[in-house]
Amino acid sequence: MSSPPPGLAYLRAQIARTEGEGRRTSGVLPFGLPDLDRRLPGGGLALGCLHEVAGGGNGAVDGAAAACFAAGIAARLPGPVLWCVIQADLFAPGLAQAGLPPGRVIHVEAGDERDV
Repeated sequence: MSSPPPGLAYLRAQIARTEGEGRRTSGVLPFGLPDLDRRLPGGGLALGCLHEVAGGGNGAVDGAAAACFAAGIAARLPGPVLWCVIQADLFAPGLAQAGLPPGRVIHVEAGDERDV
């Protein structure tokens, strides 16, 4: 069997670096949904890492749904959660309804994506 073209090998190495292959993590948090977990490196979201969660559109409903999704994931783990946003749109009572109490959230309003 021949080796892949150099361009393909380079692209695979770039993807591996982006996905964090070879880095030591504190484990993963699986979703418990086999179709989803098998598509994530390590079988879940890497713990102790930065994750970006965004809604599918530009509306407030999409952003709120994404925030509740992320809060529900974070609520499954103990300890503080660093929550970085670009604008003041975090609704603490909504996070609490998703199981993430405000006392666990360290809220950072960075102003722009570069600063986040």
